Amino acid sequence: MIEDRLLSLSHCFRRTLWPLWDRRTTWAILGLLALVGGLYLWQAGEMTAIRHHIRELEEEHERFRRRNVELQKEISQLTPVAVLTERARSLGFVLPQEEMHLQLSEGELLSGARGRPSD
Repeated sequence: MIEDRLLSLSHCFRRTLWPLWDRRTTWAILGLLALVGGLYLWQAGEMTAIRHHIRELEEEHERFRRRNVELQKEISQLTPVAVLTERARSLGFVLPQEEMHLQLSEGELLSGARGRPSD
C-alpha cells in the first residue's frame, strides 16, 4: 500500500513538473555538454599550439637579427677603405679641402642645421 502510494506520487510528480523529461532529453543534454566540452578542449589545444608556434617564430626572428648584426660587422671589417671612399664620392660626399670656421652671432641659427638633411 505504501509502495503503491509512493509509486503514484512519483509518477504524478514526473508528469506535472517535468512532462517532457525522458531519457532522450537526458541523453541530448549530456551529448550537448560533451560537445561543448570537446570544443572547449579542442580550442584550448589549438591556442596552445599557436602560442608555441609564435614563440618559435620569435626565437627564429631573434636568431636572424643577431646573425644580421654579425654579418654587418663582418662586412664593415672586410670592406677596404678605398671602396668606402669611392662609394661616398658616388653618393656626393667630398673630403674637406681646408678647415672652415663659422662665426654666428648670438641667437642666429642656420636653417639647415636642424633635423635631417633633405633627400
